[in-house]
Amino acid sequence: MAAVPRRRLSPALRGNAEPSRRRLDSGRVSPLSLKPRSAVVGGGDERPREALDPHEARRPLATEKYEVQSRNTVSFQAVDPISAHVDWNERYAEGNVPWDKGEAAPPLRDWLAVNRFEGRVLVPGVGSGHDAALIADRCPDAEVVGLDIAPLAVASAASRYRLPNLRFLEGNLFTWPGDGAGPFDWVVEHTCFCAIDPARRDAYVAAVARLLSPGGQLWAIFYLDPYDDEHRPGDGPPHGASAAELDVHFQPAFIKSAEWVPSSAYPGREGLELVRVLAKRDSEDL
Repeated sequence: MAAVPRRRLSPALRGNAEPSRRRLDSGRVSPLSLKPRSAVVGGGDERPREALDPHEARRPLATEKYEVQSRNTVSFQAVDPISAHVDWNERYAEGNVPWDKGEAAPPLRDWLAVNRFEGRVLVPGVGSGHDAALIADRCPDAEVVGLDIAPLAVASAASRYRLPNLRFLEGNLFTWPGDGAGPFDWVVEHTCFCAIDPARRDAYVAAVARLLSPGGQLWAIFYLDPYDDEHRPGDGPPHGASAAELDVHFQPAFIKSAEWVPSSAYPGREGLELVRVLAKRDSEDL
């Protein structure tokens, strides 16, 4: 089978680009099946697209207004805290966001080199928008929504990335009543599950299942072991989870269709993450 050429990501989607416009390389991506990715989505044509470069400011100042009024942003109040121990908006105001690596997750980038999401795609806990922007750029026929409870995160994402099939919304995954609240064909998880209080994991599963359409799927990067000498279980996010724990939480509402340890990761996370693709169960199976 012929190898699929790797495409270089445009500077606008690397998160550290110079303030200039550039056009992504063009090319065709064949529907190559790679174990275990063959259980998910085939590839397709990808036409060159133009992405606006990220805003020069890495994140908005704390003194800026939280309400973002732009064509790709909608704001409404989130009423139910994701975690009782973390003020996420304050973390963004302080610039204390170690989870933001300035680029999309390497496992997601690798998967999108040969696969595509189709339909409506939700990225909860979208943060500065890197993952959502990569999906929107690589999947031009998909409608991508990035959701975050922190107004400053939404402002940062909206200022960085402007694509016609991408918008960022402020809201709470657990109580989301707002515009664009589903149904979705895909939910793409990365760092949201590990950020919430472990006691709310069943509520997370219920929220994702509620937002997915019949036959919808969850594509997730789970951070299994974020612990070290300085960060121990119970210290706060990120919270780890074993594969067995994931089974307990997700099996009642989802069927696992694929699983693999990603071959690439952010530095320090090598071998500590697990990618799973989970299909929502039919209502009669619940």
